[in-house]
Amino acid sequence: MRLPALGGAALLAAAIALVPAVSHAAPAPGRPAGADLAPGMRAALERDLGLTAREVDVRLAHEAAAPVVEKHARAALGDRFAGAWFDARAGRLAVAVTDRADFGAVASTGARPVLAARGERRLSAAKARLDRVASRATTKIHSWYVDPAADTLTIVGDAAAARDFAAAAGVVADAVRVVPATEAPRPLYDIRGGDQYVINGNTLCSVGFSVNQGGFVTAGHCGGTGSPTLGYNNVAQGTFAGSSFPTNDYAWVRTNANWTPRPWVNNYAGGNATVAGSQEAATGASVCRSGRTTGWRCGPITPPSRPCATN
Repeated sequence: MRLPALGGAALLAAAIALVPAVSHAAPAPGRPAGADLAPGMRAALERDLGLTAREVDVRLAHEAAAPVVEKHARAALGDRFAGAWFDARAGRLAVAVTDRADFGAVASTGARPVLAARGERRLSAAKARLDRVASRATTKIHSWYVDPAADTLTIVGDAAAARDFAAAAGVVADAVRVVPATEAPRPLYDIRGGDQYVINGNTLCSVGFSVNQGGFVTAGHCGGTGSPTLGYNNVAQGTFAGSSFPTNDYAWVRTNANWTPRPWVNNYAGGNATVAGSQEAATGASVCRSGRTTGWRCGPITPPSRPCATN
């Protein structure tokens, strides 16, 4: 299950799959930073960031070096360090300072120096004041966080409510940036093969596997078309959009927007088995399934059954 994004006390960062070159070390000399990218991920980077193939390699190389550069900048500046972020336009790490006299120290590390009016330390102290009065945040305020690139304490939510909240915490108005948002974060849950779900509030079955069209395949004997379902957590999940049984034994449940299909199967050992594709298998080949009652069970593929002849 994905953790819900929580409004109020602090911004909850979502877990994401990092590009390999960014999440680890720089590539070996002479090897492009994006050489190990899956074709689909490379295509997505080019499309979503508006980059050429060459620009992807250059950007990933600089992003891989950024954590090391930041470490050197922190060591060089000590308590004068005022924040850091990757500057996509400049193509390298930007490091904030509150005194131009520190520009040379920043530049010597390979980072781009930026003058900040407040800086990380002052903004973190302001955020701590908001945290202490978090109970005063209304439902119109969704989150708050320090943004070193903007040199502000950013509050997400209704503008008037955010200003009132900052004033109640004793945070000066010019240190606050409000990002308007009317929709509050909401819980989202994963659809995973092998997980149990509830039909008509009283029958348990297992998810077969998720489908991209917003739902999952399951057994037809689990429920008839139109039957409502709850997830493993008893949260409203969806409705049987189609079902065939006993002639066949398959069905499709269409889920609501709170559920996201994932290419996983519950391995009943505390983790997931990833579904990476499909292939044909011969009669007699082994096949395994995962479900709430039995966990993993495996066996051979049997020939298609035929109806018995009658006199």
